[in-house]
Amino acid sequence: IVTACLAGGWVWARRGHVWLGGILIAFGTIKPQFAVLVLLWLLLEQRWKVLTTTAGFALLMSLPEILASGPIVAFTGWLSAISRYYHLNPYNAPGFIRNFGVQNFLATIGFDVPPLLPIGVAATMVLWWHRKRIADPDVLPLLMGLALLFGFSHDYDVSALVLLLPAFWRHLRGRKVEALAAALLMLALFLPQRLFWDTSRIMAPSLQLKDALLVQYRVLVVVVFVVWLTVLATRQLSDLHAVDGGELRTR
Repeated sequence: IVTACLAGGWVWARRGHVWLGGILIAFGTIKPQFAVLVLLWLLLEQRWKVLTTTAGFALLMSLPEILASGPIVAFTGWLSAISRYYHLNPYNAPGFIRNFGVQNFLATIGFDVPPLLPIGVAATMVLWWHRKRIADPDVLPLLMGLALLFGFSHDYDVSALVLLLPAFWRHLRGRKVEALAAALLMLALFLPQRLFWDTSRIMAPSLQLKDALLVQYRVLVVVVFVVWLTVLATRQLSDLHAVDGGELRTR
């Protein structure tokens, strides 16, 4: 639902439908770790009307709790709930088998690192700096990939990478070998986890390392997808510029 709302809001906002785009993105903030990089990009683009609509509708959705508890208690309660769920819950701690992302991958192999969202923000800033070299339809899939890699997510959140399908379809149509490679990678990304470990034993401590490593390969697959799409996006725009330049020279 969140992925669909963010994708729909992104498309409608870029088509000039500010209200519809902002409302859909506001629904996407239900999972803030997915929406944060999208909001950052819109902020960098200075799309103030979209951001204002998003903030206003998000506030409207929060109105029942604000009226019941007051704005300060509602906000601090929300922050406290996030802290309890994402930091104090042992099943959300880095290294747990159902978590996803680079931080969890590193924790699984024995490296305890702090949350890596600042790296995702920095990568988004780099994309923004080089935005003229990246095809616009590829921006949202790249932002979603970065959010999964460097934010907080679970294994089932990988479904948000459905946004990669139209991106790779556009780039690889007619290129059979590369399209086959992308399809095999996508298949590997969505192989049932029960092929690797007994899901009924999820609470067993032994799953924290050996069995978890069999699942964490997915993080590496997503890294490959993000890097590959970045290369394809920049290459396509370079080819278009070359064609346009050739036409100008011909004229």
